[in-house]
Amino acid sequence: MNWYILYCLKWKMDKLVKQLNQHDGIDAFIPQLEYYRRDIDGYAYKPLFANYVFVKASIDQRSFDLLLSHMIEVRDDIIAQLKYEEVSALREEEVRLLEQLLDGSHVLRMSKAVLKENRAKVYEGPLKRFEKNIKKVDKHNRLAYLDIAFMNREIQAGLVITG
Repeated sequence: MNWYILYCLKWKMDKLVKQLNQHDGIDAFIPQLEYYRRDIDGYAYKPLFANYVFVKASIDQRSFDLLLSHMIEVRDDIIAQLKYEEVSALREEEVRLLEQLLDGSHVLRMSKAVLKENRAKVYEGPLKRFEKNIKKVDKHNRLAYLDIAFMNREIQAGLVITG
């Protein structure tokens, strides 16, 4: 499976995903972050990587480029494609990281933890595997900041401190 990453305008992302998913062998999605919103005292979702659409496809780079060039309805919505010559846009370890963090709906769900000796001890959620990578916890906004860079950005994840 090859991975492709498309950069587009925020308000065009859903349209692009819908159009790409009409083609066989393509799974286009917008990775989402589940986070706590104090104003509604509940959880909401936002793109994990603003303006990026991720695509898993069984076709190679040349075929994918050809497909995009023939998709007149979305061709102008794409600003850029993150790509390297003849290889997938994501390295193997980046693909594994995404697969470990995201659920089947492509959402990075909230995790739950307790604080022990000023460290978060995660007992539920995707951060359980990445407990050692948590470099900062924002209890007020219920966020964890990880020391893992992905697409040249640090990853944030929702984290509730209980007890």
